[in-house]
Amino acid sequence: MEYSLEELNFFRLCKIALDVFPVELRKIFKQEWDFRYSTMPGGKWQNTGQNGKDFYDEETKGKKKLMKVQCLNTVRNGNTEEWDSTCLFSVILYSNAIGSTLAPAVRAAVDDLRQVRNDVAHTTDTKLTDVEFQNYATRVLNTFTSLGLSINETEDIKNQTSFPTEELENL
Repeated sequence: MEYSLEELNFFRLCKIALDVFPVELRKIFKQEWDFRYSTMPGGKWQNTGQNGKDFYDEETKGKKKLMKVQCLNTVRNGNTEEWDSTCLFSVILYSNAIGSTLAPAVRAAVDDLRQVRNDVAHTTDTKLTDVEFQNYATRVLNTFTSLGLSINETEDIKNQTSFPTEELENL
């Protein structure tokens, strides 16, 4: 099967949304947590069970109901490396611990990334024109820049013009 350029565009956006977003969102979460709690007894976020407990204890019953049980249990373990984008968006945007005091500019930027990820996750078409892909990529790059995040990997994926695989390499 041969993939079209429009399908490659979709795959590249998926790569950005599913692989790059979680890495960068973890940085935002830790930055926001440390800003608020580094002087508290639990201190800076270090991916420990105690951090997860501290986060869980900050959440009100109402907020806990808004988070999916699976996500909340994953967050409760404290290891951000196990959190997917859904969990990261939830803890950044909607939690008491961070979301309730998040700066409006950060909230808007993170929410824009959430919308891009949702566009990828909830589509029925696995094709993007060059213009559509470039618009999404530019949107992500601008958002990452506004948040002070690295744009290197996203730029690399944006500029990729082929779909390298082991099979292609062997040829």
